[in-house]
Amino acid sequence: MKTKIPSVNYHLTKACNMRCKFCFATFTDLNVVKHNFERSKTIITKLANAGFEKINFAGGEPTLVKELPQLLAHAKSLGMTTTIVSNGSMLSLNSRFNDIAANVDWIALSIDSLNDETNINSGRAINGKTVLTIQFYLDIISRIKKAGIKLKINTVVSKFNNVENMREFISTTQPDRWKILQAMPVEGQNCTNDGLFQITTTEFDEFLNRHTGLIAPSSFVPEYVDDIKGSYVMVSPEGTFFDSSIGKHFYSEPILEVGVTKALSQVHVDFNKFIKRGGIYQWSENQQDYFNITISGGVGSGKSTIGKLLAKRLGFEFTSLGNQVIRRAKEMKMNIDEFQNYCIKHPKEDTEIDNQFSNNCNNNSRQVIDYRLGFKFIDNAFNILLKVSTETAKLRVKSAERSTENWQKIQERELSFHDQFLGNYGIVNFLDASHYDLVIETDYLSPESIVNLIINQIKQ
Repeated sequence: MKTKIPSVNYHLTKACNMRCKFCFATFTDLNVVKHNFERSKTIITKLANAGFEKINFAGGEPTLVKELPQLLAHAKSLGMTTTIVSNGSMLSLNSRFNDIAANVDWIALSIDSLNDETNINSGRAINGKTVLTIQFYLDIISRIKKAGIKLKINTVVSKFNNVENMREFISTTQPDRWKILQAMPVEGQNCTNDGLFQITTTEFDEFLNRHTGLIAPSSFVPEYVDDIKGSYVMVSPEGTFFDSSIGKHFYSEPILEVGVTKALSQVHVDFNKFIKRGGIYQWSENQQDYFNITISGGVGSGKSTIGKLLAKRLGFEFTSLGNQVIRRAKEMKMNIDEFQNYCIKHPKEDTEIDNQFSNNCNNNSRQVIDYRLGFKFIDNAFNILLKVSTETAKLRVKSAERSTENWQKIQERELSFHDQFLGNYGIVNFLDASHYDLVIETDYLSPESIVNLIINQIKQ
């Protein structure tokens, strides 16, 4: 089974050379964990085979793992986008930086404050004593950009730094992505310090408002405590999945013992929260811009058949507006024709169904959506129109053995769709090819051929 979430955080080690009091990945609840290179390679392979497209190496401090460059190279060889999140302290070593830079796509620097006293108080310092200066960060960032590596800055906002101002630094460095996280208490990780760093939502909002407008809105990524909980796929230093949705770490069985699918099913990861917090973004030049696919067409065009087959091939979810309409008709004790006539007379009912269905779809990703108006309502989608001649459509309807319907009745329903779309949304013809990214004549093509054509077109 392919994972719906394409991004995973692999916490390679619990070792760290800083002592951040708000850190929610200290793994103090685990025994001593010695890094095993072959185990990590096998885990990465299994994650890639399960469909994860991006891997973020974290810790602790991942640059303390001597085999990190080889693990980055291994992940790249499997086609994964590679990221590390680091405090930056080890990146000042030329050989270390060069080894890592060879196979990393993004480097995320953890920078919470540019004030030495703040960093000492919060523990964002080597051994809790030696801070990294503004010039240190500027030099590292310059090297990252010269190497052609994407720059992310991660800032945890806590009681230590919530009144500070980083505007000049962010304006100067212009990260490709700035993730701003509200400090989160996690039992067994940082709870002995929670009274020192917790801030209110209002205080977090004040920090965000103070720093808006410095970079592109899509690169400015705030994450409230509720956004963070249960929205990440995370692997522990012991090789288990874990999550903190219940306020403390909960660990799965080892991935190498039970496999990715079973281990992942044992932890809580909310796909909708992952999407809403901006978990999918343009992290690779080769990455597809489209995360949903809509399929439209007239009766007999094969929307449902093609949609289900395409979803299976891609590992996507298949969903259909028609199923929702049928459920609604049954709730109102009407057959489909009666319900459609009702919607024509009561357009508010029709628009409510469209709004509810499209909102659900837009809060998810990696779906194949059977929806005549998908081109209008579904964001960030690749829109497909399946065309069919009247003669072929008649034959397909007949072979489908729709005992309760005949061709005339179906045609009348199709015409009423045109009336609905015109009256509700001013759409003259939903079959107009200009609405779509791909138009396919389906008369003489098998479903498998059509799916192959779609997949090849998306890849191009």
